[in-house]
Amino acid sequence: MPHPTEPRLIIALGSRAGQTVMAGAVAFLLACSPAPPFDTRAADTRSVTVDQGAYDPAVSPDGSTIAMGLLGRIWLLPMEGGEARPLTSGYGWDHHPTWSPDGQQLAYVHDSPAGSELVLRSLVTGTSRTLYGRSPAHVTGGRSWGAAYSFGKLRFHPTNGRLYFVDFRSGIWSVDAQGPGNAAPELLLEGSGRLGRPGITELSGFAFSPDGDRIVVEKDTTGLWTQLHVTAVDTVDFSAVTSTGRVRHGGVEWGGDEGRLVYLERAGAREGLAIHDLVADDVRRLDLGPFNGREFTLHPHGDGAVVVSGRRLLSLDLSTGETTPIPFQATLSLPPRSDGHLVIINARLFDATGEEAVEGATVEIQDGVIVAVSRAVGATGPVDHAGEAEEEARASGTRVIDAGGRFLMPGLVDSHAHLSKIGMFSQAGVLALGITSVFDPGSYLPETLDLRDAISLGVLGGPHIHTSGPMVDGSEGRAIPFIVPDVNDAETARSLVRELAAQGVDAIKLYAFLEPEALAAAIAEAHEHGLPVVGDQVLTPWDVALDADIDGLVHVMDHKWQFLSPQGIDDPWGVVDPDSAMMDAFFARVASQGVMMDPTMMASSRFFDSDEFAAALQEGVGEPDGVHRARVLANMLRVMHGHGVHWVAGTDAGTSLLLDELAIYEAMGIPNHVILQTATANAARWLKRDDFGTVEAGKRADLILVDGNPLERVRDLEEVILVVQDGRVVVER
Repeated sequence: MPHPTEPRLIIALGSRAGQTVMAGAVAFLLACSPAPPFDTRAADTRSVTVDQGAYDPAVSPDGSTIAMGLLGRIWLLPMEGGEARPLTSGYGWDHHPTWSPDGQQLAYVHDSPAGSELVLRSLVTGTSRTLYGRSPAHVTGGRSWGAAYSFGKLRFHPTNGRLYFVDFRSGIWSVDAQGPGNAAPELLLEGSGRLGRPGITELSGFAFSPDGDRIVVEKDTTGLWTQLHVTAVDTVDFSAVTSTGRVRHGGVEWGGDEGRLVYLERAGAREGLAIHDLVADDVRRLDLGPFNGREFTLHPHGDGAVVVSGRRLLSLDLSTGETTPIPFQATLSLPPRSDGHLVIINARLFDATGEEAVEGATVEIQDGVIVAVSRAVGATGPVDHAGEAEEEARASGTRVIDAGGRFLMPGLVDSHAHLSKIGMFSQAGVLALGITSVFDPGSYLPETLDLRDAISLGVLGGPHIHTSGPMVDGSEGRAIPFIVPDVNDAETARSLVRELAAQGVDAIKLYAFLEPEALAAAIAEAHEHGLPVVGDQVLTPWDVALDADIDGLVHVMDHKWQFLSPQGIDDPWGVVDPDSAMMDAFFARVASQGVMMDPTMMASSRFFDSDEFAAALQEGVGEPDGVHRARVLANMLRVMHGHGVHWVAGTDAGTSLLLDELAIYEAMGIPNHVILQTATANAARWLKRDDFGTVEAGKRADLILVDGNPLERVRDLEEVILVVQDGRVVVER
């Protein structure tokens, strides 16, 4: 059975065996540059067919066709399902399709490393043109859950021929869809400059009344929850149509008449559809189930909707609430890949299972998996050949790489990296750093799974992605895309964990305000599904989480010491003694239970530079609060290590800073073999995985070759000259 992190492929045809991967500078550019990693026009391609991953659905005005996003392209699908037809192609990420009122044109957003464009496609002539575009340089500051320079929801006005769009952080604008293109947009409704102030944000939905005179807008009210407002387009005099409360809306549609709104509500751990009669001020609600990041669009006939649930399509009857699957298959043409056969000889191998590196090692790889690891007999240093393995490989045409005695080790893992589409085009650069895997302990699930699949299939370059999806939180939690709040009882916790497991997460992440009963239920349910559970706990003390058999603790070097036990600690920085009986007992218990930790020293200390952190450790009396914090954290980590507690290297500050995190451990005197294990073998243990993290037979062939010796100097990891992912050379310098 495939592991849940793999996209479900129902057909994989047409790949040519024996293809060799690009070498030299070409392979490096493949991984690092924003240029397209493949050409869909190439004669020699592989075909991959998928049956999930839909996003941003839109139904044609005649009700016959669904336009949807899938793996960065726009596809057209018959309403009853079946074979999807690609409308767009090439390198980039296309999203938010919308139909013109006459159904003859389709507008969508096209993102690429060069910028973002509003594209109008004629379905009659097949031609496309750009209505408006901009580069990333036009963006200033702020954080976005989409591409920072991108656009959100699109809508054609019913009568005036203009295309309206959400411009992240600056409101709703419009361009003339009939004009020549690239005209300056006009502002309709101004948005807030920062998420957290009331107004229109990158997450806002909007819709026009059928006559075009009114508009309904989802407005952010607190930075956490949203409220729907209606205004006449020409007066901009808003009136609220939903009450304030702990609800976040996920889009809004104006029904087939002037007086009905339909919108998605996310309240607590459940999602539902609200049918709101504006005239009678009556709301009927349909429960859709536990949270999984649903989307919807109305059928133009007004009696049904198309829902994306679990990245699959459903037809929803608004009168009965019954759903019917809309099955689809979408076949992509992708570039050929090598077969994952490789032999690396003459390496100084650190396999991440022990303390030393072995000279003269040979690693044999078949189909992306390590099949044998051996050492030249009697070798004490670099050798000229690796015997039979090398000869057989050369005879069969398998590529042989002579490491020249350089340092070979498992690919690095950042075990705390929050991902979103804002970084989709930078993931190839992450891979070039030697980071072959990341764990995202808190993300908007559909978006992260889309990115995971795109990288796995070769649509985008980047590290393997493992994710927990959204964090599971209690009533004090925030309703932002990567946190599900109001999980306050055991059954709610269990149902949400079951849904996340069904979507294919790799772990469950519990958050700050989850109470003990719900926490214990979530852990028990996750373990039934074979999923590890990690916690960033505040309300539930750590010893209670240990009682519930939690697998890992996050940010354990931060302010959380005061939440160690129900009694707590008033001033964690001034009172906690790393050598106290309390801490000794705590670390001893953590070690005995095999619980791991994710210290995130950079994020916890607020020092985001290893040299600054190291300098802070040398300060003496009278140091400022930040320096004092760094010194306390360093002492805690040393004591933790002394008790035999294992931890993972995670940044929570940007994957490009992983080497700084490792260098901080070195500055604190942690042995270098332990440091390397935190970013390799321990990362696999953190996820309860046995298929990566070390260089052993049967493990996934994710390897890096370093021109240096990280066992002596961690910063030598800056000299990665070769990256192997799934047995294929993806970066070569």
